[in-house]
Amino acid sequence: MSAFPSLATVDRETSPLAHTFVPREKSEDVITWAERHATAAVGDKVFTAQKRASGVGKRKVRLKLAVPYVVTQTINGVNVVTVDDIDYVDCTFTLSTKRTDQDRKNLVGMFQGLLDAADANVVDMIVKDESVW
Repeated sequence: MSAFPSLATVDRETSPLAHTFVPREKSEDVITWAERHATAAVGDKVFTAQKRASGVGKRKVRLKLAVPYVVTQTINGVNVVTVDDIDYVDCTFTLSTKRTDQDRKNLVGMFQGLLDAADANVVDMIVKDESVW
């Protein structure tokens, strides 16, 4: 990766909201971005990406997203923002070093397509807690 850029995405609201994740931290093999919460750092959404070798002829790319849900509590007359709950996504790609860039692009495209809102089978398992067929 030649730079440490900000990342932009949108959610799936009826009127999609833009989310911008700005660089936060970089170590040898992990990069962290965060979307700042309006009032408290405990509410920051955090995305991390890690790349590492994984045995002979394989490498792993691990992507994680943490989305906290915050509430404001009044304690002794003081408003305090606290984390009520957190949702996580943890996705690991284990890739052969023998494959071409196009092979890996195809893999990413297929995976992305399986999460496409237009094909609700897999998404409904996640969103609506539906059973596996």
